This record gives sequence, C-alpha cells and structure tokens, in this order.
Amino acid sequence: MRLNFCVQRRVKELDLRFENYCLPKFVLNSSSLTVLKLSQLKLEAPSLSTLPSLKVLSLHVECDAKSLQNLISGCPIIEELYLWGHGKIRFDFTVSETLRNLTLKCVDLTDQWLSGLISGLPFLERLTLECYLLGKINVRSHSLKYFIFQSTSYHIEVALSLPNLVYLHFACVPNAIISVEAPNLLEAHLSFFYCNLNQRLYFTLVHLLSNLNCSKKLTLTIRDERVLIFPKRVKKKCASPLPNLNHLKVKMCGRLTEESELRDSLLWCAPSTETLEIGR
Repeated sequence: MRLNFCVQRRVKELDLRFENYCLPKFVLNSSSLTVLKLSQLKLEAPSLSTLPSLKVLSLHVECDAKSLQNLISGCPIIEELYLWGHGKIRFDFTVSETLRNLTLKCVDLTDQWLSGLISGLPFLERLTLECYLLGKINVRSHSLKYFIFQSTSYHIEVALSLPNLVYLHFACVPNAIISVEAPNLLEAHLSFFYCNLNQRLYFTLVHLLSNLNCSKKLTLTIRDERVLIFPKRVKKKCASPLPNLNHLKVKMCGRLTEESELRDSLLWCAPSTETLEIGR
C-alpha cells in the first residue's frame, strides 16, 4: 500500500531493497519516476514497461532476459544504466541511444553483443565493465571519455580505439594483452592482481605500458613490487615503454622491501617523468 501511495503521489525517485519480494507492475509504468534503483528483489516484466521520464536505472535483482529487455525498452530518455548480473542469465538487450553512462558488473555477455551495443550509443561517455568470463573485448567509440574495466582472467585480450578518451582504469593480471588507441588520454590507472612472475610476463607488461605512453599521468597499483622490477635482459631488449610520461605514481598494497631497485626500474620505464611517487 505504501508503494502504491508513493507512485500515486508521483514521486520522482525510488530506491527499493527487499529480499524475496516481487515488484508490483504498477511501479514499472510510472510516468513521474526519474530515478529507479532496485536491489535484491524479484523483477517480472512480461510486457513492455512505460517509464517516459526515467533517466537513471540501477538493477541488482533476480530477473529473466525478457523482463530485463521489457524494462529497459520502456525507458526512452534513459541516461544512466547500472546492471549487476546474477545467476546464469546472459545479457542481451538494446537501450535508447540517449544513454551516457553504462555500468555492467558480474555479467555474462559476448564481445560481439557488447561491440554492437556500444556502436548504437552515440552519446555514451562513461563505460564500466566487470566481466570475469569474457576472453576478448573490442571497444570502439568516438564519444567515450571514461573507461573502467576489471577482469581476473589470465587470458584476457582488450583492444580499444577511443579517440576522445581522457581517463582509463584497468584492473587485470600483468600479462593481459591490451591494445590502446587513445591519443587524448590524460590519466591512466592500472591495478594488477597476483600473477606468476616469469620472463615472458615482463615482455608482455612492457608492451602493455607502451600502449599508455600517450597518457600524461599514470598510477600503478600493485601487490608485489617485483612485478615492476624489470630484469636486465628485458631492459636490454626493450626500449623504455613510457618515454613521454610526465607523472608516475605507484601504490603498494603489500610491504615495500626493495624500494631502491623499484625506483631504478620505474625511471627506466619513464625516463622523462617529472614526478615519481611510491607509497600506499
């Protein structure tokens, strides 16, 4: 009854968190709602929803693919969409081209579907992905300015062509294969998960870092300083990956025991850096 009263009173924002609760269908046909956040409850939308004023939609719910599509399709002016995956549902939906901010976490999707989705969003400025099953990802967009990506996969391959990107954040293993075309990149942040240290890893890491040479500022978050202490053989065979970098910062999540060696290695990576900061 209270929920019905809220909708009848034409509230603009709803944030609902109920376990084992099935959302009433009248909520999904509210003409006044501009923000709808649903968490933990069950979502059933067997028919097309009508949310003509909705601009922000956040879903962390139990639902099927059809209900998800029916809900999203009923939001013609949506600007922000946040989705948390659950169970084994594969995300396969279309969304209004008005979207500017998209977050997909713990989701099951395909690279082909994601590429198609992004190509149909001409105003998309911010994209956040946490996809642990995805092996390859290819993102091309002229509008995207902020890209955040997290994956613990040991076999992840990422290719980005983002001419207007200004901020990039990767959380991945150090041997991830990443290709970046972002000539206007201002700041990048790499967070590395644990990985077996070997010679091949360092060569892959040099390639990864060289893709970020266009960035003005780079922050590296590591758990083991040895990840960034490059062997002499690698330094001999490879050129410095970050010759144009202005500012370099390293954040340690663990103990720092070889600061001198780490600093020397970082100066090899970025010989022209104006500031070098190592801390927690």
